[in-house]
Amino acid sequence: MDTRKDRLRFGQRVRERREEQSLSQRKLALMIGMDNTYLGRIEAGRCSLSIDTMSRIASALDVEIRELF
Repeated sequence: MDTRKDRLRFGQRVRERREEQSLSQRKLALMIGMDNTYLGRIEAGRCSLSIDTMSRIASALDVEIRELF
C-alpha cells in the first residue's frame, strides 16, 4: 500500500469485517498465524502490508482483497 490513507482505509475495513463476524483481534490473528498486536497495528493503519498478508487476512474473513479497500 502506498499511502497512510490506504493503510487506514484497509485497517478500518478489516476491523469492520472482523467485528461483523464477532471475531476478536486475538482470534483472527490466530487464524492467520499473526501476533494480535501486529493485527492491531494493521487495523490502526500503522504498517505497510505485503500482498500475502492482505490475502491471508481477506481469506480468513471470507472476503476478496478488493472488498477491504
